[in-house]
Amino acid sequence: MYRKPVFNLLLRMSGNYDRALDLTQDVFVNALRGWRSVRDPSRIRAWLFRIARNVALRNIHEERRLPTESLEAAIQVCVRTA
Repeated sequence: MYRKPVFNLLLRMSGNYDRALDLTQDVFVNALRGWRSVRDPSRIRAWLFRIARNVALRNIHEERRLPTESLEAAIQVCVRTA
């Protein structure tokens, strides 16, 4: 019922199909962990979307923090050390 809309939101936010699948799973794991905090059952959809938004933003923040390196640079390092 909620999986597809949550996935679509995460796909738009991440731009990556596989990452959106992983993030969707994270959203529902977080939702299960926080299920007792739901105050108004009629607002579950909004609550799930808030979790999805937070999960996506956290993922974007983590990606920016991690250093990246081009494949060519990594190959050059391997060639030099071999």
